[in-house]
Amino acid sequence: MFTFVCKHLKTYNAYILKYSYDNNNLIISSNQLSYNHMIHKSILICLFTFFGSQMLSQTSAQKTQPFYVNIFINAEETYYVETERTEIENIEQKVSEIVRNKPFRIDQQIVYRIFADKNLPMAKLIDLDQKLSNAYSDNIRRERYLLNTVEMNIDGRNWFESINMNSLN
Repeated sequence: MFTFVCKHLKTYNAYILKYSYDNNNLIISSNQLSYNHMIHKSILICLFTFFGSQMLSQTSAQKTQPFYVNIFINAEETYYVETERTEIENIEQKVSEIVRNKPFRIDQQIVYRIFADKNLPMAKLIDLDQKLSNAYSDNIRRERYLLNTVEMNIDGRNWFESINMNSLN
């Protein structure tokens, strides 16, 4: 179906001509619109376009902040998920519980921040990475920070407050 709008200049009337085919026959129909009706339609179209573009630009302008899950491993291989001491066997369950119970957007990225003693074997960090991937693996990123936890005297439930995030790289 093809639609054309023709404007008659003297009377300010518009005609909508609709062309369609039915059983290989051309059907032409027309409707007359008044000048005021055309103005109202034009204003409505402009308003919808303006507000629609404003809503889309606001949605895209809101930058989604990542959701952080902090994990700490000290020199004695004691694991803390956020501030709770956790056995290595329970890390998947604990991280999964944290991610699924916190309100976050579907497109929001999960960032696993791993703070570990620099003297730990790399195999421990790889095992932890695997457990974190098993807990939740959609749209994730990992950040590793190797620290001298003995020298920094970081241990216990308040480990996160002891770390200066600005000094880490």
